[in-house]
Amino acid sequence: MTERWARVARGTAAAAFATFAAALSHTIGGAAAPSAFVLLVGGTFAVLVCVLLAGRRITALGVVASVLVSQLGYHALFTLVPSTVSATVASGGAAGPADWHRHGVVELATGGVTTAHSHGDTTMWAAHLVAAVATIAAILFAERATLAALAALTVRILARRAAPTHLVPAPRRVRWVRVNRRPRNLGVVLLHLRHRGPPALAAA
Repeated sequence: MTERWARVARGTAAAAFATFAAALSHTIGGAAAPSAFVLLVGGTFAVLVCVLLAGRRITALGVVASVLVSQLGYHALFTLVPSTVSATVASGGAAGPADWHRHGVVELATGGVTTAHSHGDTTMWAAHLVAAVATIAAILFAERATLAALAALTVRILARRAAPTHLVPAPRRVRWVRVNRRPRNLGVVLLHLRHRGPPALAAA
């Protein structure tokens, strides 16, 4: 993989994670889920920015600042652009196609009481803060952790393939026994003249 495509891959992965984390945190914070169009617009813009930043060496402080600004941008985008889910529940009629994504007013059918909640409540900002922390951790540590895990997996696979199929059993330990090389005594007396014949008879 060339350096250019590596930058594209890193930027796309970071943008996808940032968009998913922002949308999830925005929904957990009490708002309606963003529509597919909103996610597509936000994701496309995030890919362009992340690919440009992927090839540059930026500090951890720069990453933190960029992620916090991006969370504010996602929050504004999800708030201003209409969603497919209507936040208004009327007692007398259904919502029309021109209803916008409303976070401020919810009409209750039972008592006609109007309850307002703001985007600045604790739950919404806490959810966006958690998303920002997760995105920062993913950008700073996820790539190195993933590359290290892939390298370890590759080494393990190559080592398993290089190992012999049939293992040769280890040779058994040889036991050395001391042998006495001295001949055994048979109890027979042999003189040093044992090969000498009888004396010759003297001539008369």
